Amino acid sequence: MDDILIIKSCKNCAYYREHYAKDDNGVYYELDNGHCVNKQIGVMTFKRLFKAGSACCRWVLSVDIKQSESLYKTLNKTANRVKQLAEHLDFKFDDE
Repeated sequence: MDDILIIKSCKNCAYYREHYAKDDNGVYYELDNGHCVNKQIGVMTFKRLFKAGSACCRWVLSVDIKQSESLYKTLNKTANRVKQLAEHLDFKFDDE
């Protein structure tokens, strides 16, 4: 994960809750706003940071991103194994 840059913002914080609306067919969709459930962050502070696309000092990486990082590591390991097996079988990759 060292080569993936995570930009801290309200939208990828564990304290952020997205707002949703329901369309005429009863299907929910995300709105482009939400709120912070961290009681130590005031509403005005959240609104200012959210609008700026930045994060406060209480920012915590959301679980979804942590799961994505775990998946990335697993896929990276699998790709390296496939490459090792292919090299063992003298298979030539197009990018080499």
